[in-house]
Amino acid sequence: MDYDRTSSLVKKLQQIVLANLNNEQFGVEDLAKSYGLSRSQLHKKLKKQVGKSVSQFIREVRLEEAKKLLEQEDITASEVAYQVGFSSATYFNTRFKDYFSYPPGEVRLRMNYERRNIENTVKQYNERDGLVKSNRPKWLLWGIGIGALLIAGVFLFMTSYRPEQSPGNQHQALTMVDSISMEKTVAVLPLKNWSGDPDLEYISDGMTDAIIIKLAKIGSIERVVPFTSIKAYKNTAKSIKDIANELDVKNILQGSFQLAGEQVSVKLQMIDGDSEVQFWESEFKSKWKTDEIFDLQVLVAENVAEKMNAEVSFEEKIAIGQVPTDNKEAYQLYLQASYKFHSISKNEITQAIPLYEKAIMLDSTFIEAYLGLAVINLLSGAVWGIVPQDQAWSNTKRTYVKALEMDASNKNMHQELIKKQLLEGKVMYEWDIATYEKEYRNSPSFGYAIKMGRHLEAFRMAKHALEEFPDRGYSYLGVASALFFLDRHKEAIDLLSKNEDLFIGDYFFLFESAKYFHYLGEQERSKRQLERFKDLFKDRPPIIHWLDAIHAEMEGNTELMNATLATLEDLYEQNASGSPAWFLALYYCHVKDYDKAFEWLQKSYDHHEVEMTWLKEEPVLIPLKEDPRYRDLYEKVGFSVLEKSLEKGTILP
Repeated sequence: MDYDRTSSLVKKLQQIVLANLNNEQFGVEDLAKSYGLSRSQLHKKLKKQVGKSVSQFIREVRLEEAKKLLEQEDITASEVAYQVGFSSATYFNTRFKDYFSYPPGEVRLRMNYERRNIENTVKQYNERDGLVKSNRPKWLLWGIGIGALLIAGVFLFMTSYRPEQSPGNQHQALTMVDSISMEKTVAVLPLKNWSGDPDLEYISDGMTDAIIIKLAKIGSIERVVPFTSIKAYKNTAKSIKDIANELDVKNILQGSFQLAGEQVSVKLQMIDGDSEVQFWESEFKSKWKTDEIFDLQVLVAENVAEKMNAEVSFEEKIAIGQVPTDNKEAYQLYLQASYKFHSISKNEITQAIPLYEKAIMLDSTFIEAYLGLAVINLLSGAVWGIVPQDQAWSNTKRTYVKALEMDASNKNMHQELIKKQLLEGKVMYEWDIATYEKEYRNSPSFGYAIKMGRHLEAFRMAKHALEEFPDRGYSYLGVASALFFLDRHKEAIDLLSKNEDLFIGDYFFLFESAKYFHYLGEQERSKRQLERFKDLFKDRPPIIHWLDAIHAEMEGNTELMNATLATLEDLYEQNASGSPAWFLALYYCHVKDYDKAFEWLQKSYDHHEVEMTWLKEEPVLIPLKEDPRYRDLYEKVGFSVLEKSLEKGTILP
């Protein structure tokens, strides 16, 4: 608060608000009554003295107290929100960031930074004055002297960093043209593996992905093309100009990765996409040690941002400097697992799972490995149809529970994300709608909201996700699907059409966009996305067979249609994951054979298929909704809890 706290009026009002802090109903009327003035009198006095409204004053007292709690206690932002009288954790997060200019999750990070910065500054002066003998290289002292950030043991090197003086890391800048003002969009092409060992391809891809992820965290960079879309250009013969045009970016970053013994070298060139003129080239070197590898990744990201005149904020420096593990072997296994995960095939994913598990065995605090393992299990048993459904969910639950334990003990602040994904999994695999209804207010989720018919809420969440992750295919899919359910079809078509080429190698984006183009009546685009998927990926999950059958029926290709339907029936008999009975029901509804559709919906219910959680909102099933058989399934899955909650007024509309 930027006003006189010693004022008797302010002090008394603060005391009253603090005495009623956890009462979310305590408002302007209550404060005025407690102070002994009318609402209008209190407003005039407070406005004159501090220039703020009474409601703003109450909110800021709550926020100031929230910050104190976050500084003093090991407590989540959601817990603090309700302790200081906010009825919504999401609203609290928004107001906190508006007031303090950073989110509540960064309070302790900032405290740690400030403490470490003071400690390092004191130590620096002691070393300078001879009070402490320094064994650090001179470049590190210079870095500290200009405010280099130290967090979780990682040094984020600033632009004045002099790495050529470091025996560990070396960066030889061969700048060809000074940094110039330009459009801040970039595609990082897969680094070429010059190590002479094709088995190290996972490391070069892992380095590419790490650089992309760090660049994507820098808000002043307008767009960073995701790794899933970049993979298609791994061995391309296309020109830089063609690639830049296809990906709609101004800058192309290309280069090579080389690991020789314990020495890592990354050579990079930045090229203007329009003119194909190279305006920057650098070589980065380090030892193959986890701390130095992460330093190198940060250094690359900061240099690339600098060459695009993109500013990196304090919060972003913290984010890109996070160290996932100190165990080199665990990190290599994690890179191998992620490499196979990105390949998205049954064979590769089944190989990725034990790699994640081995990484966790080597470093039981490696939270990113837990999250990778949990997500791969969660998705593999769902629409992807890769791992048996029961096995996938059992492994997912076990991994998320362990991840929560690890995250809490290491303060990595993933708890809310993990809890939300665990709740979503319980809905998908256990149809536990009742539990999520109780938690929805504290943990709103796009996936849950869209399935439960909260389309406007889902749209708002999707828009927020798109702003935060503009490089992810699912962000665009989320907005487009919400627009579809809001009957804003032209906007949905425009959004998907504009970005379909950007995510040309994205497994999930391809089949989901094919589905929504079909719903939107854009059959040519739907077929094109379907064919792209089939060209890039060998697997054929049930959703692909359904789309094949739909297009074959519309084109009059009876032979393909019958063969595809037979394949789906075989998958159902094998109890395969991916909800084959559900997609057979959708097909028969499409051809208006409603009795057959109900037959397969019942079989989907009997096999407890995850896609049954779409029963309430699936557009293909609209013709069935007046049939008593539909209502029976609706209630058995558990959707009736929504109506009961609405009657009691206990959930958001």
